[in-house]
Amino acid sequence: MKRDYLYKERFSQHQQHQEEAERKLSPLAAAPFLPSALGKLSSLRAIKLSSNQIRGPIPPSITKLPNLELLEIRSNNMTETFPHFYSEKLKVFDISKNRFHVTLPDDFLFATPLELTIGLINGTIPLNGRSATYDAEKKTETSLQKLKFFDVGFNLFSGTICNNFGTMESLQALFLEHNRLIGTIPKSLYRGSGIGSNPLPLVQLYLQQNDLSGTLPSGLAQLPSLKELYVDGNKLTGSVPEVLCTEELNNAFLSSDEAARGCDGVSCPVNSRSVEGVAPCAACPDDGGYNRYMGRHETDCISPLSEVEVLDLFFERLHGEEWLDPSYYWEKGSEVCQRQGIGCNQDGDVVNITLPSLGLRGSLPTELGALNSLQVFNVSHNGLTGFLPSDFRFAPITTFDISGNSISGHVPILMCIKEGINNNGIGPPDIDFDLLYSCDNIVCSRGLYSSILDEQV
Repeated sequence: MKRDYLYKERFSQHQQHQEEAERKLSPLAAAPFLPSALGKLSSLRAIKLSSNQIRGPIPPSITKLPNLELLEIRSNNMTETFPHFYSEKLKVFDISKNRFHVTLPDDFLFATPLELTIGLINGTIPLNGRSATYDAEKKTETSLQKLKFFDVGFNLFSGTICNNFGTMESLQALFLEHNRLIGTIPKSLYRGSGIGSNPLPLVQLYLQQNDLSGTLPSGLAQLPSLKELYVDGNKLTGSVPEVLCTEELNNAFLSSDEAARGCDGVSCPVNSRSVEGVAPCAACPDDGGYNRYMGRHETDCISPLSEVEVLDLFFERLHGEEWLDPSYYWEKGSEVCQRQGIGCNQDGDVVNITLPSLGLRGSLPTELGALNSLQVFNVSHNGLTGFLPSDFRFAPITTFDISGNSISGHVPILMCIKEGINNNGIGPPDIDFDLLYSCDNIVCSRGLYSSILDEQV
């Protein structure tokens, strides 16, 4: 082990799968509960009960312990509601690798620990001006200035990376890996609370296995203490900036110093594959497809789908055999231009998918971004769920309508700045830039109302 600093190791894919398999085999019937009687010990300062197969909720009496400084109950089977802790002395808070599987509330902590680790939570990370720790007057997470360790890896968080991480002046370790985060890597992570003058003291930054898009910013090289940076398994394009290709970065995880010296030590390049998404990397064979994203893993290096295959996949994923109008049944492998709801140009390429009010259900496949001539996409008033794939940005779409569905999360940032889609970026020269390029031009955010469509979308 070459690491001589900080908190967390990156596990290999094999280690992650093995640990998850062991957890699924853990017996629950005879497992103990966390005793509520601990709440009577008002002078109690530490609870360390990790890996004990404890089940059930955290008793309210324990959350009210006034002198609690350390809580470590990771790797158990605890469930139900997320706890609120009152102790102002809490420094270490680790409930990771449990089974809470709930939405993290805005006031998720009353205390402000130095080390925070939680597990199996969904929703968004409530640090964008909504949390109980946010100071509206100073526009910063004032009470989190001492936080050194923030770990919400291996959860179900969606949304974007919060800009307010940049205000946590003591933050040394930020772990957001294996979630559903979208958008670009924010400048606040390396600019801090100042404009380029206050970089965070980050040593470890784990962003791997999300749906982040855009490019890897060279500004991360401004982080003076950074030793580990993992961004593989996202939807990043371009290449690793040369300033990040140093021998010191990521060498604790890589198998050799030689691998650490190159850019592959940060992420494998476009059109390559790797078991871990980092060195050693292998180029995709000429007959084995093309990867448009950096840091893709071994199974992702496949041949691009044809339009026939994309529509077959679309039909299968969205339960085509159950669509309300039988005339829209698409025979597998049939000519795309002969399918009901599909329009083609004179070259036979798909330019129009119009399938409103047909009972489509499921998540939109990312492979739709491979339709290189698609201009109109209308699947309004169906039962679609899941998240909106950022891959749509690769198609030349001008009309995009997913209203009247139950799609979650946020509009991918690179769709919000894509010109032409629903007249995005098109308007008089004096129009407000935030209106000219807006996510609301793509689809109204959750909870907002469109008077044009006369419904909430």
